[in-house]
Amino acid sequence: PKASVLFAGSRRFDEFPAERKEVFLAMVQTVARSGAAVITGGAKGADSAAMKVAAEEGARLVVYEPYKGASGLTAGENLKVLTPVPEDFKLAAQIHPNWAACSYAVRRLHARTVASVRAATAVLVCPLYKGGEPVGGSAFTILAARRLGVPLLVILQDGTLIDA
Repeated sequence: PKASVLFAGSRRFDEFPAERKEVFLAMVQTVARSGAAVITGGAKGADSAAMKVAAEEGARLVVYEPYKGASGLTAGENLKVLTPVPEDFKLAAQIHPNWAACSYAVRRLHARTVASVRAATAVLVCPLYKGGEPVGGSAFTILAARRLGVPLLVILQDGTLIDA
């Protein structure tokens, strides 16, 4: 299979320090220029930033939506737009620490994350931190990558990139 890297992060990406954003965007650019596909969840923030760089570089882009039409994107020559399949929901339920408390909409978001992690040969996450720990969807992306055995890189609060 061809290389593909999932770029995930916070919807509050624009509020992050410049150093963190620069590391994230440089990694997207490197992957895009390598010929590997760039995968995102199609959301605002880090996903949108990754999609913009991928488009500028003419890279293959794969967007996993929680439901059809969520991103407003239409598939094209360098763009695939996909949604989760039942297996993604099953795996998300096994990975999430409190699946029963998740609304249907949140379950769709987590299944989308599992689908995108399963499609990736590597994952890079630029998470939102609270109390020194990744939170929200980024935290679930980290859990999913670890559970599914996909190589994982995380950008820490200070902009350091670590193999997680």
